Amino acid sequence: MEKTENSRTLLERNIDSILDVLSDGIYITDHAGKTLKVNTMYERLTGLKKEDLAGRGVQDLVQEGV
Repeated sequence: MEKTENSRTLLERNIDSILDVLSDGIYITDHAGKTLKVNTMYERLTGLKKEDLAGRGVQDLVQEGV
């Protein structure tokens, strides 16, 4: 189980690294609109932080005026 957890952590870091070298802002949600990932360029373009968006629903953010 530990090996699977380490593999998942490594995969997450690799995905984040790939997203962060892209010159486009990337905002990824699941099927229900829950924020999964935001890349660094999205943060730069919008002024919003990954930590503030992660796990939040898009509809909730829209209702709050974000």
